[in-house]
Amino acid sequence: MLIGLTEAPSWGWSSTKFVALLAAGAALLVAFAVVEVKIERPLIDLRIGGKPVIVTCVAAFAVGWATYAVFLSIPTIVAAPPAAGYGLGGTAATAGLLLLPVGVVGAVAATVTGRLERLLGSKTLMTLSCVPVVASSAILFLARHDAVVLALAAGLGGLGVGVGLTEAMNIVSSSVPAERLASASGFILIVRTVAGTLGAQVSGSVLASDLVPGTPLPTWGSFNATFVIASAVGLLAIMASLTLPRRLAAA
Repeated sequence: MLIGLTEAPSWGWSSTKFVALLAAGAALLVAFAVVEVKIERPLIDLRIGGKPVIVTCVAAFAVGWATYAVFLSIPTIVAAPPAAGYGLGGTAATAGLLLLPVGVVGAVAATVTGRLERLLGSKTLMTLSCVPVVASSAILFLARHDAVVLALAAGLGGLGVGVGLTEAMNIVSSSVPAERLASASGFILIVRTVAGTLGAQVSGSVLASDLVPGTPLPTWGSFNATFVIASAVGLLAIMASLTLPRRLAAA
């Protein structure tokens, strides 16, 4: 599937090879899920936790996709010369500084998640944690030449990940037996990592599909398409979170 997404800009998004690889990847994923459900000791137990864990996985997938798309876009915009119609013409150090809010805001946000959960409930907090993820994608429409907007987008992404991932783990710990907690927590992290890989790969392919003539640089229109996709996927996380019960009983 990732090979297909990588080659899609050169093969064409409707090419036989791309569609075949996408279908093959989806079929293997379904086969893996079927096997994992049936065997006694699965690598990833898909049967534990019920609806809260399933919903949390959907939200984690959407958040992972959207945030990785943003984190890919920011350094690319920073490095692009202003002559491309966007960009700061900055260095790797500049990109690193503008991404610093991801870690700082995320670390601080994670420490207050427990208090916020007791105040707002799991459903409300998980839903609210997805809002800054959508905002981080949407605000990038204004980031053509603006370092402040790029840093703000990074901070919003860090806020969403810090609160959202911590709350996802809290939901899992409340929904599964203690002896299955490690497996369920690992599954959430796997889902988020896979989603991040897909989000970055799809975003990279979209950016590579439309280049400024005579340069290897994506057009601003291709960035806008990436932001639209990331925002739409982030909205999926909000919709999934709205189906959670307001407060979860211990497993």
